[in-house]
Amino acid sequence: KSFTEKNKLGYLDFKQINLYTLKDFENYLIGFKKLESSTAYTNLKKIRKLFNDAIREKIITRADYIFDDYKMPKAVSKKKERLDVDELKEFAKVEYEKGSLIKTVQQAFLLAFNMAGVRIEDILTLKWTYVSKERIEYSMNKTGAGNSFKITPQIREILNYFKSITTGSIYIVPILKDGIEDETSEVYKKEIGNKTAVVNKYLKKIGDDACIDKKI
Repeated sequence: KSFTEKNKLGYLDFKQINLYTLKDFENYLIGFKKLESSTAYTNLKKIRKLFNDAIREKIITRADYIFDDYKMPKAVSKKKERLDVDELKEFAKVEYEKGSLIKTVQQAFLLAFNMAGVRIEDILTLKWTYVSKERIEYSMNKTGAGNSFKITPQIREILNYFKSITTGSIYIVPILKDGIEDETSEVYKKEIGNKTAVVNKYLKKIGDDACIDKKI
């Protein structure tokens, strides 16, 4: 949508999308939006799926399928690096002002680590109502599967920190706005995306401050 608006293309019919449109979109994603080629590949793969769906549903014909001639960007698989014990200790040791956003991000990361590395969306949407005396129990946003974690001394310390800075938010980690809970809404998705970008920005700063070379 942002690509078509920027280029004043309006609403595109399948037959209006050609090789030049796809190449321009690829250049927009990589050159203008500064996305990795793997992310550009994911975006273009969704368009390719729409073409396949349209052919199957007889909205267009096989002759209209343009992806036979279009070379998709490379989907480079990046190996994720784990922090070792010493790096994790250095990450946790960096001191920031109580209540600051960067300290909130630091503690949110440590909470995710102590909860077996749950996804950022799950950490951002954890509510105080999910906490019982000894456990944190909730349904995963992506799969709906139930999760239950025993509150260890490490988790308890992080929860106590968030309690000490809370301003009445329903969320344990006070980063998301209250009241945006419809996971299917565009407002929710945008809010999660924006706040994830903020978290990643501060994780890089914490990593630099802790002299960690790996991408966190």
